[in-house]
Amino acid sequence: MTDYDLIYWVWLTIAFGPANPRKWELGRRFDEVKEFYDAIQSGYSKGFTEEELHSARAATLKQAEGILNYCEKRKIYVYGCDSPDYPMMLKDIYDPPSVLFSIGDLSFVNHSATLGVVGARNMTKYTEKVTECICENIVKNGMVIISGFAKGVDTAAHTAALRGGGKTVAVLGNGVEYDYPPDSHDLKMQISRSGAVISEYFPQTKPTGVSFKARNRILSGMSSAVLVTQASKASGSLNTASHAISQGRDLYCVPPADVFSDDYAGTAMLIRDGAIPVFSHTDILYEYYSEFAHKLRFTKDTDVYVDKSRSSIFFAADRPVSKKAAPKKKAADTSNKDEAEKDTVQKADIDVSSLSMLQQKIVKQLEKSECAADELADKLQTDISQILTELTSLEMEGLVVSLAGRRFRLA
Repeated sequence: MTDYDLIYWVWLTIAFGPANPRKWELGRRFDEVKEFYDAIQSGYSKGFTEEELHSARAATLKQAEGILNYCEKRKIYVYGCDSPDYPMMLKDIYDPPSVLFSIGDLSFVNHSATLGVVGARNMTKYTEKVTECICENIVKNGMVIISGFAKGVDTAAHTAALRGGGKTVAVLGNGVEYDYPPDSHDLKMQISRSGAVISEYFPQTKPTGVSFKARNRILSGMSSAVLVTQASKASGSLNTASHAISQGRDLYCVPPADVFSDDYAGTAMLIRDGAIPVFSHTDILYEYYSEFAHKLRFTKDTDVYVDKSRSSIFFAADRPVSKKAAPKKKAADTSNKDEAEKDTVQKADIDVSSLSMLQQKIVKQLEKSECAADELADKLQTDISQILTELTSLEMEGLVVSLAGRRFRLA
């Protein structure tokens, strides 16, 4: 988009205000925003209220130009709804922002797998640890964290993403130049250097209760999936979860630390209604590998993650469950002997001649016992992304079956 095109998107935002779906309802018959502008200037008024018509005609291109000049001086990026680097996923949501203002270049978002993370402002220590661990590990594997820059879970998510050396996007309910929460300026600048701080509101706009709720549709709309790490029944996170569901996004939740606590009542409700429980970052990564293989990079767990996994039920979800030796059969019970021998023969007779070397190695390992993908990667000294690719191929060929907990066995 040229500056000439962008100016009309800014004009549209001045005319109707941010987060106002009426601009889309009234302008739906026009193919381009400039056509809408020209029509209004020529007297078009179909469907307008008197107040809307007055506001639209009072807005001028000179005002829009002034905002663009201001943003250029302040090094604030401005994206119109048709700009090449405008987040593609936002275009399909209800009431997409007509303009996005950004501190930091937002162009990376269209080339990334994104995870929205929301939760309580007054989070528990449990939630803080879980949020930080999931977000830090997930950015190390190539995903981008999207959150709302509020205190509590949002801040923990952004900070963990930065600590993990990844990118994060803060979606504000106020202008990008207005510092809210108080004392948040330094974190905002840190985020902008490796990611972006964005808003649909003009740069110096103060927040309101309505603007935070409007912000939530952008947060979920930019995300491939949304993760709720803690929510009470009155949590604003439930509003984001509602947007995620209506937008067709996957919804994940961290299981409550205490099912009797009101702090987790909202999370429990979401899981009961069908949200996907998450026990580690791998639960999310494996889900999106097939769709975003070219955007993700699987890494070995960090030492901190491995250390925690030895003593935590939460992190132990990634460990293989040890199997007890089967009890010896009494006397000569041969009732199922023929079927067992037949099954053994069938598995031993798998034709691996047409398989790649790596696929053959995977089959050989699965002949011994079922395995998780990361176990196979360790045993075969191969990058997990390659293992997952080959497992998908073997599953499509009917040789491998995927089990709960991202484990696999021979078919």
